Amino acid sequence: MWDERCTTISAHTALNYTDTRGKKRKQVVDAVAATIILEDYLNYKKIYYHAVEDGLDCLKNLDDAYVANHGHFKLKAWFSRHNLIFIMNGWGKYCLDMEINDRSVVPTDCPRFVEVPRKPLEQALTSEQKKKMIHAFIEDADSLLKQMKVKV
Repeated sequence: MWDERCTTISAHTALNYTDTRGKKRKQVVDAVAATIILEDYLNYKKIYYHAVEDGLDCLKNLDDAYVANHGHFKLKAWFSRHNLIFIMNGWGKYCLDMEINDRSVVPTDCPRFVEVPRKPLEQALTSEQKKKMIHAFIEDADSLLKQMKVKV
């Protein structure tokens, strides 16, 4: 059993730094909390993993590893690389690398960041693959696409 009681609080704390409020906050808080749960679990079980940014330059707006450890970031990053403490976004011992969309917009530079622009990946998808992705993440996707008059 994994204890996830504090992850929503951690997610709200992270969202405070991005000034995410109201309806938008309600839409994303569970996803942020789920990310925290997954990272914590992988590190606890000592499972090596590859991290992937969302492709929307989320680290430009909130590099939560830097924000949460502000003031002593370099020291804490060193501790994390030696598995003495845990911080996220590519700094943890079990994170092999972290794909990010655009390295130039990230305020801190982690040696494990690997720039992989998302546009060429998106352009390589077939219409059928795009449709499957939309339906996997959006409730009532057909209705939404009709309203937007988008062909996938």
